[in-house]
Amino acid sequence: MDTIAAANPIRNVSTSVEDQCNDALTIGFATCPLLRFIYPEPERYLEHFKGFVKAYCGEPYEHGSGAYADGVKGTILWQTPDEHGDHHELVDFLVRTTLPANRDDVRRLFDRFYRFHPKDPYFYVSVIAVDPYFQRQGLGTALFRNALQHPDRAGWVSYLEATTVGSARLYGTLGWKVVDEVQIGNSPVYYPMIREPQGR
Repeated sequence: MDTIAAANPIRNVSTSVEDQCNDALTIGFATCPLLRFIYPEPERYLEHFKGFVKAYCGEPYEHGSGAYADGVKGTILWQTPDEHGDHHELVDFLVRTTLPANRDDVRRLFDRFYRFHPKDPYFYVSVIAVDPYFQRQGLGTALFRNALQHPDRAGWVSYLEATTVGSARLYGTLGWKVVDEVQIGNSPVYYPMIREPQGR
């Protein structure tokens, strides 16, 4: 991990790298079951993905609430307890932009996700993705370890949704625990996950 970190320094996001980070996320999520269920056609995905990031993640670039691997090979965005977005605005955006045939399932899916969010102040890992060209080099783990310093120091519970069994297993090695499996209509299965603060 030290070698990876030395070769790929982790830097905080800002508005100056917003476009590059969103480009990396667009590439990284191109095969994500959740995003492609919402936007199965390539043109719809490319048209709406960056709007989804804004609706889902809020203003992380304004707050510096995220990090990227040097060269923008991968990006992670999060929300601290005072930065959580408006769930209703997110669902409204999704309903406007997804396929008519999927709208009800998408609305119900995100409403179900929202029920698992912790009640006490929590740290929300909104998105994490590594450019496929640079995957399997430990960059995702390096980004996660960098991000999780914040909730561990503050004593916050962390929350995220894993979109594949593989990602849920990987997050499990970093202290996350699956709290349920969620499937609505024709959607794939997704996994709300909780992580208690560590190292205090």
